[in-house]
Amino acid sequence: MAYDRVKSWSKHPEKFGKGTHHGVAVAECANNAVCGGAMVPLLTLGIPGDGITAIMLGGFTIQGLQPGPKFFDEHPDLVISIFTCMLVATLMMVVIQLGAIKFFARILTVPNCYLSAGVLVVALVGSFALRNNYFDVICTLVMGGFAYVMKKANFPAPSLMLGLVLGQKFEWELRTTLRQFGGLGILLKRPIALAFVAVA
Repeated sequence: MAYDRVKSWSKHPEKFGKGTHHGVAVAECANNAVCGGAMVPLLTLGIPGDGITAIMLGGFTIQGLQPGPKFFDEHPDLVISIFTCMLVATLMMVVIQLGAIKFFARILTVPNCYLSAGVLVVALVGSFALRNNYFDVICTLVMGGFAYVMKKANFPAPSLMLGLVLGQKFEWELRTTLRQFGGLGILLKRPIALAFVAVA
């Protein structure tokens, strides 16, 4: 949307789509702006706004924290810390990127085989360091292979991530509904529930 707006306001719209720095800058600016917006549904409703906040929700769940309406009352210090870190990170990102833009551009010249190997090593070391358990390393390799197959088959990875993070909560709420109303028929009788099923 940001790209489309800037293109329509530009005095030279014919340059867009051919590498003009205005198009690149506005797309990256909008991409960075998404991060703060995705935190709103995560912290207020407990629903991740994108793949990154889905990972954060998983981290919160592991720590025994449940984001939602009560999160601000029960953990105000944590909420303030999150917002403060986001502000500091944004300011630091501007400073670091302005100073090191030439170095970051050189990373693009490194062949993908070396970058991939480095990322793989860091991921494996991180998975082992979590609990000093080789099983975690095996799980990382298996899930990495599974993700590779999903990418080749054009399956979206964020939806799987959301399913892994929200699946337990979804199952709990579904079991509660089944116990309370004695079946799934209630989902088809109530208009609001039926609308959610239709949208899903």
